[in-house]
Amino acid sequence: MTEEQKTEISYLLDLVFEASKWKIEDGQDAIRLEVESRIRNLILTDEATVVSCEPEISPVLAADDFNALEAARLNEHLASPEKATKTVNEWKAKRVRCQENGHPVWHLRSECVKEPRDNRNGGPAWTWRWIGPQDKKAQEEAMWAEHEKGEE
Repeated sequence: MTEEQKTEISYLLDLVFEASKWKIEDGQDAIRLEVESRIRNLILTDEATVVSCEPEISPVLAADDFNALEAARLNEHLASPEKATKTVNEWKAKRVRCQENGHPVWHLRSECVKEPRDNRNGGPAWTWRWIGPQDKKAQEEAMWAEHEKGEE
């Protein structure tokens, strides 16, 4: 890398770093503000006529503010707790717990039936039993499979 290239990279890095310090509230571009500021300083070379080119916009976010904004930006894809709770409740509203091989399993309410239960020793008077998917295609396939077994 030549000395000229090193100087140009150093200049560009300085420009970007200084521009990143601007806190912009009125929709202006930080790089543009920094470049305008530097051009004004170059044009007005007389010490007596140099005017402060700093805008009314407050520079530099505090480190804590910057970290908070960055964390919010990184986590914006995560669902809010209210949305997650609503989704879980909607999911549970369509399903019930059934026992399969002694293990509790969630199934669609449309695939289960409520059966009376012997509750002489206490407990609920009924339980959910899974009867399988009520999909016509699945029923047809099950019936054909049973039919095929019977012919053999």
